[in-house]
Amino acid sequence: MTFDDLGFANDFELELEPEFPGDGDWSDSTRGFSTDGGSGVFLESRWGAPTIVRIRPARVPPWTASFPGGSIGSSLSGFFGVPSADHLLVVADGWGAIVDVRSPAAPAEILGHQVHQVHQVVRVPDEDIVLLSGLCDVTAVGRDGRLWRSPRLFLDELQIVRVEREQILCSGYSMGTSEAIIDLRSGEKLSGPPFP
Repeated sequence: MTFDDLGFANDFELELEPEFPGDGDWSDSTRGFSTDGGSGVFLESRWGAPTIVRIRPARVPPWTASFPGGSIGSSLSGFFGVPSADHLLVVADGWGAIVDVRSPAAPAEILGHQVHQVHQVVRVPDEDIVLLSGLCDVTAVGRDGRLWRSPRLFLDELQIVRVEREQILCSGYSMGTSEAIIDLRSGEKLSGPPFP
């Protein structure tokens, strides 16, 4: 498990995969997240080991969070910075969400069409935008959370290839490998295979 700040400043420290305390006392508040972003049972994970992190925000007490694991859609797991210094992008076996580190009780903002979908996380150079590729679409995250979600671009295997001149070039599978271009500011599809 890793933390990649993607070049963004943040107002917190993370302890990744903290050791389970022998006496069961985590010494700070705990919060379990469910796959819909709401409250879940701490350390409960139906399909695999949960992802656990101790969060130490700059101005509020530390707390420990657990996120369900065991996706059948993606093996990507990690923590990523976003343009807001008080928020954290969590990807747990492909499940993607943004968490407000100052407020353990707040729900997480779920990203993508389905909970098990994030395969790639890319920062747009010189912009306060992070792109997440799913199986068939792209989600953009800005300072205030999700900016947009593209329409379906491919049947499967979407990858963000590069961003240039306000356009995102993606590749994917649609009855053969093909390419699509989407607008960086709106997520509108500019070119690519058609879908009814």
